[in-house]
Amino acid sequence: MGSFLLLYGWYILIFCVILYSMNLSQVKNGEYATIIQINTEESVKQRLKMLNVCPNAKVQVVKRSLFKSSLLLEVNGVRLGLRREIAEQIKVLRLYI
Repeated sequence: MGSFLLLYGWYILIFCVILYSMNLSQVKNGEYATIIQINTEESVKQRLKMLNVCPNAKVQVVKRSLFKSSLLLEVNGVRLGLRREIAEQIKVLRLYI
């Protein structure tokens, strides 16, 4: 019975992640999110990893540029800019804090 409940819990967790996941570009100003997956080319992934943008990292969208072509993010107290094209390839789960 215990293993059934554990397995059932995992199915619910996976369902919630699939249902509520979104692109980083869809997160609004001031909101927090946890990175689930990064779907970019390997060189971009490595550069983002050097900037602490990796799966399970908590990010905050601080603000957007005038025409929403880039985002200002805060990750672990460090602010960095990211183009919208790259932000659209990063899957996140919005946090309600």
